[in-house]
Amino acid sequence: MTCTGVENMRKLVYAFYDPNVSFKTVTEGRPDLAGALTDCLSGDVNKDFSAMFEAFSRFRRKHDDAILYLHSMKRPGGNGLDLAALARVMGIPDDAVRFTPEFELHMGVEPWKMPYVFSQFDVLACPSYGEGFGLPTVESQAAGTPVITTLCSASEELNPLGWQVDGEPFWNGVHKAWWIRPSIRGLYEAFMQAHEAREDVDREKL
Repeated sequence: MTCTGVENMRKLVYAFYDPNVSFKTVTEGRPDLAGALTDCLSGDVNKDFSAMFEAFSRFRRKHDDAILYLHSMKRPGGNGLDLAALARVMGIPDDAVRFTPEFELHMGVEPWKMPYVFSQFDVLACPSYGEGFGLPTVESQAAGTPVITTLCSASEELNPLGWQVDGEPFWNGVHKAWWIRPSIRGLYEAFMQAHEAREDVDREKL
């Protein structure tokens, strides 16, 4: 079984945990970067890697052939999250984690590759705190791969045929809105259900 956590399919993603830095201040100084950065600055990261890694770790104890594929850098510069270290802390072996080559992340993955990549997964995991839209969710289903999402914002509408995980609400001061922290137990159960249903997925219906 292959599961994936996706930061973003085609943009560079950097997280700077500096309250004096924001997406707005960066793009005002460098407007040419507006289309190449996602708005995850000032601690405004909306992907819950820690919950997903812990849920996957629990799942892998039952299915030791499972692979976690991450479309992200192992160790981003600055104060970005070290995903390789997080995986080890969560008890996920190094040989059970795969990363997209960093050269492709920096230079851009050719569009024709993404449908193929999506089609190789048994399930795509996108446990976000919130989504403005959630393009990978749509792209994955278009490639015939079901998705695990958090029961929040746009994900509720975009993922009617996959698994939606509930969680605890918390206030996001940057967006001035309620976000949802996905349940680790819920993610684990979604992984288990996706594994059980992997042979019965109607890829045409997705």
